[in-house]
Amino acid sequence: MSHRTAIRALASRPGARFRPPAFGRGDVPRTALLKRLAGCDAPLVTVTAGAGYGKTTFLAQWAERDPRPAAWLTTDDGDADPREMRTSVAAALNDIGHTGGSSTPLLLVVDEADRLSRESLALIAAAAAELPAGSTVAIAGRSDPALPVARMRAAERLVEIGPADLAMSAREARLVVSAAAGSLTAAETAGVVRAAEGWPAGLYLGALAALEHPTESAPDRLVVDYLRAEVVSQLRPAADRSFLMRTAVLEELSAPLCDAVLQRSDSGRRLERLERTNSMLLPLDRHRGAYRLHGMMRQMLIAELELESPGASRELAGRAADWCDENGRTEQAIGYALTAGNCAQAASLVERHAMHAFHNGQTALVESWLRRLDGEPIERRPGLAVLAGWIHALRGRPREAEDCLAAAERGVAMAAVLDDTTVPRLAALRAALCPDGVERMQADAQFAVDSLDLLSPWRTKALLLVGWSQLLRGMDDAADATLTDAARASAAGLTNTSSIALAGRAVLACARGDLVGADGLATEGIDRLISRSLTVRATNAICYAAGARTAAERGRVDAAREWLAAAHRLLPQVTHALPWMAVQSRLDASRAHLLLGEDEQAAALCAEVEHLLLIRPRLGTLVGQAAEVRRAAARREVPDGWTDTLTAAELRLLPLLTTHLSFREIADRLFVSRNTVKTQAISVYRKLGASSRSEAVARAEALGLIELPTRITP
Repeated sequence: MSHRTAIRALASRPGARFRPPAFGRGDVPRTALLKRLAGCDAPLVTVTAGAGYGKTTFLAQWAERDPRPAAWLTTDDGDADPREMRTSVAAALNDIGHTGGSSTPLLLVVDEADRLSRESLALIAAAAAELPAGSTVAIAGRSDPALPVARMRAAERLVEIGPADLAMSAREARLVVSAAAGSLTAAETAGVVRAAEGWPAGLYLGALAALEHPTESAPDRLVVDYLRAEVVSQLRPAADRSFLMRTAVLEELSAPLCDAVLQRSDSGRRLERLERTNSMLLPLDRHRGAYRLHGMMRQMLIAELELESPGASRELAGRAADWCDENGRTEQAIGYALTAGNCAQAASLVERHAMHAFHNGQTALVESWLRRLDGEPIERRPGLAVLAGWIHALRGRPREAEDCLAAAERGVAMAAVLDDTTVPRLAALRAALCPDGVERMQADAQFAVDSLDLLSPWRTKALLLVGWSQLLRGMDDAADATLTDAARASAAGLTNTSSIALAGRAVLACARGDLVGADGLATEGIDRLISRSLTVRATNAICYAAGARTAAERGRVDAAREWLAAAHRLLPQVTHALPWMAVQSRLDASRAHLLLGEDEQAAALCAEVEHLLLIRPRLGTLVGQAAEVRRAAARREVPDGWTDTLTAAELRLLPLLTTHLSFREIADRLFVSRNTVKTQAISVYRKLGASSRSEAVARAEALGLIELPTRITP
């Protein structure tokens, strides 16, 4: 039995409609709302909300707590007649002993006011004016009462309680769910609370549904039956039901969008009227320019539409996608196109707009689009493959990025017609991944720069890649000029790109000994990131590492440590998907650690660099820099005088360890046994702090004990 039906049954007994309903076991005290009305002496309070919002329960709690005598009237159909209404009000007041000459202020609650005519409501307003000073009349119903509320609102003689006020807080919602179904898990409870959006009836029914069917995501029978009986069946005229059912596919309802989707011209007036009747239609702004359906109502209506008109949801979503695309609402257009099953339209929209969304910090949104487009063969959309590859690279996923690069190359080769920007964007992606060394990186990036429009964000990224490839090839003057152009071109919108360009210029300034200039450039890049709240992107690691190095060079220890910590939080996400960035970031961070006397951390980063260079060995000047930093770290790691303990036999063995010869073959050359060579080698490893032959050779080279390559003449 619904709450409304129970009230009617109660009201059918003599005198029952002059008493508030008894509290149920699961009723939750509306403490915050009751505090708001404590001491309220406004002449009129309206409590207006749709079915199941707990209007009656709240008013009963207020009547119990209010210090004034509380008269209660649950209306019936006869009260639409003003004469009957006058009799009912008098009976309610008489029930608490109020007489015409009394001066004691009171609270009069009129529940179920939707039954009342305009004349009966006017009678209540007149009666309120005759009550003792300090009295309040509270009128509850599903729609706004036909009273001069605007005038009363202006005179501050009215308090309005609506659906947003009656929606339960998270704490209250959890209490309702616990009372209805105490055995639900925390995750199940959270799911019910999230779906109900504070709607009391939805919380109660959703909890029972979750208890019975915990794994189902479709609208539950209990919720559907309630909404059909208490909301949908009450819609007048019947065309309102069709309107809501067909617009339920929309995330947001506005008059122009609804007109376009339903091919009509009166949506604005209908939306205003439906919102006033509280049919689970919620305004999204104070001006009532946009609305949304409560999630449970929307889910139910979409299911009803599919039952009545299979395929209608897709057709309507397709119209919504077209309208949103034409009106610059890209995000909504993509979502509606995907709902409509129009992958081609969605893919085209994603190609055009996803990179802009990504650079505005909407990474999760872009990746959700790409996941939903997973069924679209990516070779048929090389532009989309390039975009996906770029995002995978920036997120540190080398295998996925390389797969997308290969798919884009296949797509370009197969395509009969291509957008003018696809091939240059593909070249920019290949340059960023740098699979074929820095010379090819520069050639690909330069091709993209020469081929793309001056205002294209892809061209700006390609310009950045040209500058870094020049830096990695030792073309310092050209690199500085190009990176300056890249920083300037990206300053307006591509903050991350401009900061990476400034990091490159800081590296160049360090190399020529301009530590003050380097520190200023790196700091400027980091400040730009902070000002735009872009501090957690993985690619920012290169900016923080450059900043840490320059700060350490100048003795700004606190800043160096702060930026090193920021770099280390991001470095795990910077992989060989962007190898030049991964190696440069780690080398700069390693240098900063060495300057701060943190040898162990520097050595760990050097080991990561060695691994990266095994995968991508053709990274230009970074290879030599890596060897230099590794030698510096090795000299710092091995205690002074340690190598003095190497015996003559061990020193004679060292050059032979650099060759391909096995221990047995070395033993034959030295005219000793294999066991002797093995024992001497283990001793060398221990004294050099190495755990393998290759590591011992690297340490020995760094310490100047041997020179590579060593040639052995047979």
